[in-house]
Amino acid sequence: MFSYSKPAEQSDNAWKDKMKILYILFFLLLISAYIQAQNNFEIDNNSLTHKNSWLSLQLSKSEINRYSDLIVNPNGTTLLDTINTALTDTMKYNMYGDLLNDNSAYNPVQPLWRPIVGVIASNVLTSMLDIYILNYDWAHVGFVSWGRNLKAGFPWGQSWIWAPDRFGVNMLLHPYGGAEFFNSARANGYNFWESTPMTFLGAYMWKIFGETGTPERNSLIATTFGGIFVGEILYRLSSNVLDDQATGSERIFREIAGGLIDPVRFTARLLQGKLLHVTDKEENQKEPLNITVAAGAHWINENSSFGTGGMTELFNINFDYGNPFGKIPVNLMIISKSEEI
Repeated sequence: MFSYSKPAEQSDNAWKDKMKILYILFFLLLISAYIQAQNNFEIDNNSLTHKNSWLSLQLSKSEINRYSDLIVNPNGTTLLDTINTALTDTMKYNMYGDLLNDNSAYNPVQPLWRPIVGVIASNVLTSMLDIYILNYDWAHVGFVSWGRNLKAGFPWGQSWIWAPDRFGVNMLLHPYGGAEFFNSARANGYNFWESTPMTFLGAYMWKIFGETGTPERNSLIATTFGGIFVGEILYRLSSNVLDDQATGSERIFREIAGGLIDPVRFTARLLQGKLLHVTDKEENQKEPLNITVAAGAHWINENSSFGTGGMTELFNINFDYGNPFGKIPVNLMIISKSEEI
């Protein structure tokens, strides 16, 4: 039998070209998702009318009583703080009475050195874990590896490579590491867009100083963009758990749960003195959250024989975050009559 195989160098180049195309497409997809995800919520006059009716109804029933500043007018006849007749979205609370954005007075922007120190600390701690506990060969860095990686230059230089990392590494471990960098800024008062450069800074720093091998472009991309997405998810999930109005055992459990979800934010709250600080109103953005958990067994068949293969455990958790019908809430549309307070 006659067979022909391409030289290894040609196969390598073809594979690299394919990887470049895939990452470019992935980058374009992420950019479009970022733009769509950060669009402001726009409402029309009809939505404003129904929103005003619903909030008036709820306030008359004293169902929303946690927000002392919900009504600006002391006579209680308007909801200027929550509803604005302008076309731009200036609403402060969502349809459930929760904050649409973090309270900037309670979450002020910290000095820039804080998130930078947080990024450096995260890389240092991860490096110490890899060296002294996991003892990875590639983690034993030093001046030689640092000098070589610094000479590699910018990520798109010839000295950077495309590496065939495992799916779990690029799609799980790298994004989680990037989330730490992202939340170093997010937990210090910076918004979504302002936190993104810290993710790239941390990822680039790690590729230069955290590994002895040649820096990889795909790892940098996965850590940066994956970290932005995962970081924002962890930040918002922890916001739904945290409640600075809670006290006692409830407060302890909430802080522990929030820390497990977003350890970087827990550290920031500790340094900012928020762990035990009690407020008289909600200070964090919240959205509706539905969690569905399923567990069972996965029984594999061998060929056509039922139940003859191995059995493995099966676990699934699904998060439904936010209101998919938020632009024109259905349950607000049924309110046709406004009740005055």
